[in-house]
Amino acid sequence: MPSRYDNAVQISNVKKTSSNGETKRVTRLATVNYPTFPNQRDVYVISQQGDRLDNLAMEYFGDESYWWVIARVNNLGKGTLLIPPGITLKIPYYDELSGIAALFDMMDDSNFTDNVFGSMR
Repeated sequence: MPSRYDNAVQISNVKKTSSNGETKRVTRLATVNYPTFPNQRDVYVISQQGDRLDNLAMEYFGDESYWWVIARVNNLGKGTLLIPPGITLKIPYYDELSGIAALFDMMDDSNFTDNVFGSMR
């Protein structure tokens, strides 16, 4: 079976310093880009003037607190809940039995949360 690292670029001779101050050369792999496979149940909408992430979350998930899921999937929400008009948005499929957290496993992504909430606090 092929490995997901088969096509990864190797970066040789990278300096690595251990906690005790020892330096050695190692070979590392560059970032591996994973393929995305669209879920047949995902919904795509074109944003209209005045659309907001929290309102779309309420409409599609029944809970406005899941606005960050739509933001994360579409790389939006950096400091505002407003969505520019004319953008094609992916609304990920929401399975009521497993919930959003099971589908995205992003609940502990503090960097994303800090970036989004940073200017809103």
